[in-house]
Amino acid sequence: MKKVYIYYPSKITGGAEFLLKTVADILKGSIDVCVVDIEGGWLSSNIEGVQKIIIQEGRKICLDKNSVLITTANLLRNLDFYFSGEFKVIGWIVQVNNLIPIFPKFGAMQFKRIFKYIFKETLLKSEYKKINNLASYLESNDSLFTMDDACNYVFYKYFGWKVSNYFPVVIPDWKI
Repeated sequence: MKKVYIYYPSKITGGAEFLLKTVADILKGSIDVCVVDIEGGWLSSNIEGVQKIIIQEGRKICLDKNSVLITTANLLRNLDFYFSGEFKVIGWIVQVNNLIPIFPKFGAMQFKRIFKYIFKETLLKSEYKKINNLASYLESNDSLFTMDDACNYVFYKYFGWKVSNYFPVVIPDWKI
């Protein structure tokens, strides 16, 4: 039997947290769901009726071939720190700007066309290549999903290709 693990370690309340909670709430009635979070994390603190695993530094969580791990695409590069085993990954692009390499101290000016080009072709070139290679690998294994055309458009602007799989935001009737 398949088991779905939802991984989003965050202590704040935000859109991604609510999206992943909604996915867990929808799935938990029909499939085994587990939330993987940090101590005091928002997701594990705000959901009931699912198994919860708290990440411990230096200890990996072993997932088997019947496991599907859902996380946001910006966290894909960190999975090897916390997970091991042969499992399916779904990297969900819900905020594409979190996937794009940036310099933390440079602020919004780095998103202006000329600076974006300079950084992408020089200082951040290896980071773009790593992210593009990972995204390409996931795309070829049907493991990369985008939330909508807006995310796909921004992804295309930075990486030059579009993600073919969509995982739209679902708002169940009981949330309206």
